[in-house]
Amino acid sequence: MGVESLTICSANLDKNVTKEHIYSLFLPFGPIVDVVPVTDPKHGFRGSADIEFETEEDAAAAIDNMEGAQVFGKTLHVRLSRKDLSEGAPRVDMNKALWAQDHEQDQPSTEPE
Repeated sequence: MGVESLTICSANLDKNVTKEHIYSLFLPFGPIVDVVPVTDPKHGFRGSADIEFETEEDAAAAIDNMEGAQVFGKTLHVRLSRKDLSEGAPRVDMNKALWAQDHEQDQPSTEPE
């Protein structure tokens, strides 16, 4: 599995799952740098979390072993984090047409260095 990321996302977590539960669930696959539950002010915990591992191998092991696992009666969906998937991707300005952005990237920079 060609994982080139250290951060994975676990979705469909029960609303009663805590940061400590998430840490405990994923610790068997390797040292964890951080666990960030996804929350919003209106609804609180959104049922998913980003888990950052120290190595790509540990992240891959967590995906391989936890995808489809049953936790508190819910089936987990574990994949690479969108945050890491978007790193290195070109930024898109939603206020400009895509064709105009492609054209701007082909133009030499006019900013002084």
